[in-house]
Amino acid sequence: MEIKEIGSFIKITRKSKKLTQQELAENLCITPQAVSRWEKGESLPDTLLLLDLANILGVSVDQILNAGYKSSNKKAKFNVLDVPLGFKNIKEIKEYFGEDSLFYLGMIHGISELMNFDFEKLLAENINILYKEVIIQALNRGYYIEKEEVELLFKDNYKTYNYLMSYDTDYHKEIYGINLKRFYELRKDYK
Repeated sequence: MEIKEIGSFIKITRKSKKLTQQELAENLCITPQAVSRWEKGESLPDTLLLLDLANILGVSVDQILNAGYKSSNKKAKFNVLDVPLGFKNIKEIKEYFGEDSLFYLGMIHGISELMNFDFEKLLAENINILYKEVIIQALNRGYYIEKEEVELLFKDNYKTYNYLMSYDTDYHKEIYGINLKRFYELRKDYK
């Protein structure tokens, strides 16, 4: 993991907690300049500070050292069969709040903007692409999936599972990271 990515994760997480560099520094009994150097990717936090830093930011030490990505050592299972339920809930927001509701429009616009595709069109016309996208993102965040669940969802004797497992994860991780940064930037603009 690059130092700059770790620094960026610390900065984004600190800001999401509404902490200034000064406040974080005071909580850790260090100088604000040290926090600034971390966030610029010029240095890393001292190992003696990592646990306290993680507690203050509400993340794990592992998340800090992996710049927000889940560690590949401790993979958690991603429940593939829950994916359709997630999209059903999105459709229900449209149904219950109305398609002209700012909640629905904001959600659709936000997802489309971050993912660089027409989310509402895919939701209506080709939801399997969205299912695959969610699963690929889960794989890139360090989760694992079970073949049997993929077969149950896609009904194709592991063809989709093999596709998902052979996906260019380095490229996708880079795009996920860029989009995650853009998400935090967009969220900051709305505050």
